[in-house]
Amino acid sequence: MAMATPAGTRSIEEICATPYNVQIGKWIGEGWGLVKQVLWPMIGFMFLLGLIFGITFGVALIVAAPLMAGMMIVPLRVLKGRPQPFGAFFHGFRAFLPLFLFSLVGGFLMQVGFYLLIIPGLYLMTAWCWAQLLIIDRGMDFWPAMAASMKVVNKNFWGTLGWLFVSGLVMSLGYLACGLGLLVTAPWFICMQIVAYRDIFGLKPGMDRCGG
Repeated sequence: MAMATPAGTRSIEEICATPYNVQIGKWIGEGWGLVKQVLWPMIGFMFLLGLIFGITFGVALIVAAPLMAGMMIVPLRVLKGRPQPFGAFFHGFRAFLPLFLFSLVGGFLMQVGFYLLIIPGLYLMTAWCWAQLLIIDRGMDFWPAMAASMKVVNKNFWGTLGWLFVSGLVMSLGYLACGLGLLVTAPWFICMQIVAYRDIFGLKPGMDRCGG
């Protein structure tokens, strides 16, 4: 079955037909530019997440996916030129089922892959790195989003893996200040991935799946 393509964006087939380059320096720099616009709200939401997960651990396992998606939804919309209120961090619940199923199914398959000599898990983690953003931005269901992400990543797998490694290193710098630096580098990591997604997939004009 063909995947629906939102108006104003290229189809997955069109994206795969055109080679794309991994632009590490550009994405790091533009990710920093984006995170500066949303850093304090993201830090506030991270503290709130810590409180929610600390008090209701069992429930948090169910709601973690839509809550964590809020960390993508807000900067994604800001990148589109639409500043967001703090409540928009909770808009992931508007796409609860596909986000939850991606977390459940994708997480399980990646875990199995890591048990199988690590390499299969590393491949799946890289191949599905854009799935959440495809669910949020393009409104795909979880399995088509995973398939589309894998198809695009396979066009430049090693470049994508290298990008995730370097951006992960940037995030890990946050551990140097007794872990407090993660309050900056974790949002920065997310914003780097969002600007990379924009350059590879383009952004859907108008409202995303979660309504903003």
